Amino acid sequence: MTESNELIDSIQQKVKALISQCSTVQKEHKKMQDLINKKEAIIIEQKQNIKQLEDKITILKITKSLEKGKENSDARRRINEMIKEIDKCIGLINS
Repeated sequence: MTESNELIDSIQQKVKALISQCSTVQKEHKKMQDLINKKEAIIIEQKQNIKQLEDKITILKITKSLEKGKENSDARRRINEMIKEIDKCIGLINS
């Protein structure tokens, strides 16, 4: 009888240890998932900032080309590119 009791006690201790390890792993998983979510939010924000800066660069190039008296065709081409980009964005919003 004592041998079976010892075996049962051993199994119970191992189950308790596994439960404890599982709880620890779940907590760590939750922390990592939160960290991933924060990093993804930062990435999205940075991509938006990059897009805004690229738009500003395009506008500055257009402005400089108009100020320097370059050919109107270059300015028109850039304006048309911007219009196409705006149309794409509107199309994405509407779909």
